Amino acid sequence: MSIHQTTSAGTSPVRAYKNLGFQGGPGLYSLRNLFGMIVGEQNSGKSYLFQSCPDAFVINLDLSSTVSPHAKCVVWPGIGADGRPIDVDGKPLIMTWDHVEAKIKQLCDMAKNGDERPSMVVIDTMIPMIRLLKPWVARTMGKELFEQAHGPAAWERLYDTVIDVAHRLRSHGYGVWLLAHLSRDWVEIGEGSKVEEHYLSLPPGLRERLSKVVEIIAPMRSEVREVTTLEPTVVTVAGKQVTQNRTVSKQTITRTIAFRDPRYLRLIRTRTLKPMSDIDVTGAADPWSLFEEAYKTANTP
Repeated sequence: MSIHQTTSAGTSPVRAYKNLGFQGGPGLYSLRNLFGMIVGEQNSGKSYLFQSCPDAFVINLDLSSTVSPHAKCVVWPGIGADGRPIDVDGKPLIMTWDHVEAKIKQLCDMAKNGDERPSMVVIDTMIPMIRLLKPWVARTMGKELFEQAHGPAAWERLYDTVIDVAHRLRSHGYGVWLLAHLSRDWVEIGEGSKVEEHYLSLPPGLRERLSKVVEIIAPMRSEVREVTTLEPTVVTVAGKQVTQNRTVSKQTITRTIAFRDPRYLRLIRTRTLKPMSDIDVTGAADPWSLFEEAYKTANTP
């Protein structure tokens, strides 16, 4: 019987090479195990999204305080009462890339030893990551300053280090999420006609490399909207106090993981069976769970 012949009607073929791998492709794994990016403008809710996930370890390169009152993640470094970054021992910390490398080694060792550990590592955000990497790259190239190193070679090493960090963590079983800022500009598309375009605030070479390896790029959008509501108000009419409804306009901030916004079409990347829908996380105590649920729905046949 040929290795492609069936043993009986309606049964699957017998494969002589089944020990080579897994038939049918890899199984679906959760957002916590992906290599992904969340991108958005300043204060769009990127950090807030991950701070609601108890399985997240956030490397706080922005050196900012926790923004979510419902934060469940583990953050390092912390921020002391005087506003300075602090290490796990409570002592002030002047951050360098060597500190980050030591923390990555600690995470990898935890995985090797089977220790209890987070599911994913979040880099918050990439601009300070690059800033910390520059003097480290210069030192590895025998220079005092990054600008003194051979430009193309120095940038190449910096980009490779960013990708290597993600691959090292992924190979030890961690999901990796990078947080990056967006900038915007108006691009002329014809005489007297312009269109608003959003782009990653990263060097072009790094953008190119990341676009080839990340599994999902999700944009966060924050907008200020005018909301009209009716509020009961006590007024005096003919000497008597009565309650009347009056129209009141208030400004509210909405936050959305915006997969359907046409302004981000060039940025978005997903690997789902169905297109991802917009996810409204405005005021949500657990926005990460909303993101996970939407991802599962998009992967349900």
